[in-house]
Parts: sequence; structure tokens; C-alpha cells
Amino acid sequence: MGATVSSFFGGDAANAPKRLRRAIHSVEDLFPPEMFFRTVANGYLEPHEMGSAVVNRQFKKACYNTRVLTGRGVIALIGQDCSLSVPEAKEWFTITAELHGTREALIFLGAMAYGGTTPLMKMFVRSKDVNLVEAERLFRAAVAAGASPSESYCLFAPAEHGLDIARVDLATLLQSKGGDNALDEAASLLASVLAHDAIPSTQENQLRRPNSEARALKADMIRQEQAPGTLAEALELVEAIPETDRDGLEGSNCEYMLGAIYKALDEEAPNDEHARKAFEHINRAMGEGHPRASFDMGQLAENGRGTPVHLLAAYTAYWMAAMGPKDPRAIAHLNGLLANPPIFPSLSWRAGAFARSTPPPATFSPVTPRSPRPCKPWTIPP
Repeated sequence: MGATVSSFFGGDAANAPKRLRRAIHSVEDLFPPEMFFRTVANGYLEPHEMGSAVVNRQFKKACYNTRVLTGRGVIALIGQDCSLSVPEAKEWFTITAELHGTREALIFLGAMAYGGTTPLMKMFVRSKDVNLVEAERLFRAAVAAGASPSESYCLFAPAEHGLDIARVDLATLLQSKGGDNALDEAASLLASVLAHDAIPSTQENQLRRPNSEARALKADMIRQEQAPGTLAEALELVEAIPETDRDGLEGSNCEYMLGAIYKALDEEAPNDEHARKAFEHINRAMGEGHPRASFDMGQLAENGRGTPVHLLAAYTAYWMAAMGPKDPRAIAHLNGLLANPPIFPSLSWRAGAFARSTPPPATFSPVTPRSPRPCKPWTIPP
């Protein structure tokens, strides 16, 4: 059975996907995604023909249970054995939410409307159409979806694990929303998550770690004076996060928050050990791709806390934060530098050129600053 669809159409690979579309829809009506992609698609479709497998809304509902429908969305979202397609994933999650109101589908839809609540979710959903009102509605529906059985989940089983994720996501949105009522509700949601031991996913790879995420978020609320507590209490919360939950992009927020707490402690009362730990943890978070870490690394390098003063490293980090995740702190700081240049203004321009060309290395060689030269006024757009 070495033949593929292309060979069935006389090698006309360009037209094969068009001719197959009706046949694929018919097959999709009867086959669950795992069976379709692993036994049909992998046997008969060439890689470039996988994209012709699109959402078919004319399926027979009786042929699909909630887990299969959610699985269709997950497969499209991560590109498992098919072309990665966020719009297709959104359609499948919408179908699942409309038909069954299952928590996992609502969580993913809420993340798409919010733009992602964690660095890893941001990478998955890649959403530019942020709608905070819709995101809040979806996250609240996910928390309230108490009838979602464990069998309806693909990535966030068991049900209690999925519920904690929904609570953390809603709390994240409410923290960004601000206001006493929203912050009080966020604190209550986090307390519900932290009231019991961590409930891991049944999946071998933990996509989300809601207990650790709740600790990091509560610590951040304390750090920003959005919740009662001291920096020492915030540090205690984050230090209790298992080291394994700080690994990789999915754990970078916990790593970043640990560094941010140490940085705040050092700013409150200068302490070289706190500064060293701030640099260590924020540097690690930056290496994992955390979107807020670059600006903090710039501040540490500019002020010489936890690392020697290095203006080129600092300005490069600011440019990276402004150009990539568009951190508003970095944009405001760079606009201030451009309006009131430092002693060696060419460093900021050299850092900008360096940031555009390549990520900065772990260390920088000494730089001999050039003489200042006039330049046209310029600002970084928000």
C-alpha cells in the first residue's frame, strides 16, 4: 500500500487536494481524527496535501463524542499530523462549546480572545484579535462548566485540573482589568486553587501547572500592591514552586516572578545577594522566551545590580523588549532616552542595530563609545 493520493491522480499533486476535498469530507464524517490522520492521511496523503483536510460542519453528530471534537481542535492548534491552523482550531472549539459547553474548549476559546494567559498559551493561540469582554465571558463559562466529565478533556484532564486552569485564567484577566472588585475576585479564585495540593494533568507533558501559576500570580499581585501581603510573603509563595515547574517556556513565568520579587526586594533595600538572584532568575526566564524579562534585564545591566554596569547590554535588552513583545515599559524608557540622550547616545543606536540583527550573547565585550553626533528626533511608536 505504498500508493498516495498523488499517484492515484496520475501524479497531478497540484490538483489532487481540490479533487479530494469532497472525498475527505465524507471520510471525516465517519472517522475520528486519530484514525483519520494516522491510518488514512499518513498512508495516502503527501505532507503538502495535508492542508486539504479542513473543518467539515456537515458531520453526523452521533459519530462524534466531546473528546473527539475537542481533539480535532487540539490537533489543528498544535499541527499534529496536519497543517497547523489556529482558525480551524477555533472553529472546532466553537463547535464543541456550542454543542456540549465543555470546559477545555471554553478555556482555549478564552485564551484566543485574551491573547494567551501564559507565555506558552500565547505561543499556541497566536491571537491578535484581543476581546477582553468575550474572554471574560468564556473564562467565567469555563469555571462554571461543572458538568464537564474527565472523558471530555484531551490535554487538561482530570476535571479538577481543568477547573484550576479556568480559575487561574479568569484571575489573570481580572488582575489586568484592575479595580477593587476584580482584584478581590481574582484573589478568591487563586485561594481556591491554592486551598488543595497540586492536581497534575494526566498527560505526560504538563502543558499547564495551575498551582504554580496561582502562586506566581498571587505573588505578583502582592508585589504590585494589588493584594495584601509583604514582599517576603510573596517570595515565600514563589520559592515554594517546584523547580521542575520553572523549566521551559511553560515555566518561565514562575522563573521570571521569582527574579522580579528578588529585584523588588533589592530596590526596597539594596542587597547584593538579592540582586544576584534577581539577575540569575530573570536571565533564565529571558533565555526561555518570557516576554517581560528583557526589560528587567536591561534595568539590571544599566544599574549594575547582580551584574556589572554595561550600557550596551542594557540598551540592547530594551530594544529587544520594545521590538519583540512590545513591552510598554521598554517603549516608554527608550523614548525617554531618545528625548534626553545619555552621555554616549550612540550606544543606544548601536544597541538598536544589534538587537535588530541578532539576539545578544550571554556576555558582551567592552565597547569604546563614539563621540556624540546630532541626530533627528525620533520616537518609538506604542
